[in-house]
Amino acid sequence: MGRDGAFRPHDLAFAARVQPLLVRAGNHVQALRRLSATAPALTADHPSGHGLTPRELTVLGLMAEGLTALGIARRLTISPHTVNRHLEKIYRKLGTNNRVSTLLLAQQAGLVPAT
Repeated sequence: MGRDGAFRPHDLAFAARVQPLLVRAGNHVQALRRLSATAPALTADHPSGHGLTPRELTVLGLMAEGLTALGIARRLTISPHTVNRHLEKIYRKLGTNNRVSTLLLAQQAGLVPAT
């Protein structure tokens, strides 16, 4: 990019290592844009946000799309354990204890789109 000369072998090797990361980051940005379009202006201090952080809102939105913890982890490039921690915090903040009741409450509150 922007070079006049050819790339050296170690430059090409570095680009090959970085490319999967860039693809995942691009997928993450697309998911965040899609989710923020369905629930605009929800932040932790927003009255409808129930104190959820932006990352928790993202996890909640992906859960509403039907993704498992493993699917959410792959989409966000985090570990399934981290996703489960986010889900625990979401359940606590919304006063629920399972996915179904959490999603129903989130839909009623306008945190995720109703299906």
